[in-house]
This record gives sequence, C-alpha cells and structure tokens, in this order.
Amino acid sequence: MKSQTHYQPHSVQSFSGPEGDIGAIGGALSEIIKIAAADLSPPEETSEQKAASKLRALAENSLYEFVKQAWVIVEPGKAYVDCWHVKAICDHLQAVYDGKIKNLLITLPPGVAKSLTVCVFWPAWAWIHQPELRWFFATYSQSYTLRDSDRCRMLILSDWYQHNWSHVKIRSEQNSKTKFETVQTGWRMATSVGGLGTGEHPDIIGIDDAVNV
Repeated sequence: MKSQTHYQPHSVQSFSGPEGDIGAIGGALSEIIKIAAADLSPPEETSEQKAASKLRALAENSLYEFVKQAWVIVEPGKAYVDCWHVKAICDHLQAVYDGKIKNLLITLPPGVAKSLTVCVFWPAWAWIHQPELRWFFATYSQSYTLRDSDRCRMLILSDWYQHNWSHVKIRSEQNSKTKFETVQTGWRMATSVGGLGTGEHPDIIGIDDAVNV
C-alpha cells in the first residue's frame, strides 16, 4: 500500500496568526525604517560647533559683539581693549541702521577706534543682513579713506567672515579700493576732496574727519 504524502500549507499557516512571519517581517521593516531615519538625521553638534554657532549669532545680532570678534582680523598686532565708548558708538550706529536715528554726529579724540568702527566694521556687519546696501564714505585725506576701504574689504574677504556669512560676495568686476560691489549690487565707495561722488545714490553716507585739525 502506497504511503500518502499530505501537503502541509506552511505558507498559509505561517501567515495566518498574529505571531507568524507577518509580525516578524513587520518588525524587521520597522527596524530598517528606524535605521534609515537615523542615518538621514543630522549629526549632533559638538561643543565646539555649538560655541561657534553662539558666537556667530551674537555677532549677527549686535554690532558691538561683531566688533569684538572681528578686531583681530583688522588689527592682528593690537589687542582689543574694551571701553564704554565702543559700545556707545555701536549702539548708535545700529540705531541708524534700524532707522531709529536719521543723522548722527560722533565727536571723539583720535585713536579711539572711531574710524574703524564707523568705516570698517559697520558696513561689513550691515551687509550680513542687507548686502544690497550702498555706502559712501569720504574724508579730508584720500589716503585715509582708501585705508579704511581696504580694511573693510579685507575683513569681508577673510576666512572668518566668509565661513560665517558666505552669502556676502564681492564682484570680481568691481573690486578696488575706491569702490567694491557685492553680487547683490550693494557697494562701498571711498572718496575725498576733489574726488568722485556726483551721480552716486548711496543709502548711507559717512563723513570721517571732514577737515584736518
């Protein structure tokens, strides 16, 4: 007598119960999705990265904080010495930028970072927020106005500035000491007595040391 082989519907049985292969496959897929999601999530910032982000935010929100951080780039051989007047200048310049002050007169003795703050740090800081702004600076001496223009351009082209605010770029077609321009068509122009200026339409005008005393 021939023995009979009975077909056991394993596939049906294994998929029939809640604890069968369907549950196992579902669990495996869930793990795969979790792993994939973990791979796509950005890595956690290191303590150094968090500190750098905090400093960048401080510099963006405050001209005064920006000056303190950028000082070493413009004056690498001179240590920054903080004083109340620096913050006072920065607060008033930021108020001008915010539209709270229309005309500002700063009277301070030479050598207290007035020109650096107004002509170098201020436009570089403002361009972080509005790189389309147009600046016009003049002084009694052509050498002085070109000096500060070059310092401002050097600051913007520095590794520190470009690492933090790479959207501010200077056009290669207009990149000189007398006038340099951003890709957003903002510009900074430097002139002096007898120099150019007619026909320009700046957003902000700065006159530094109008006369030689």
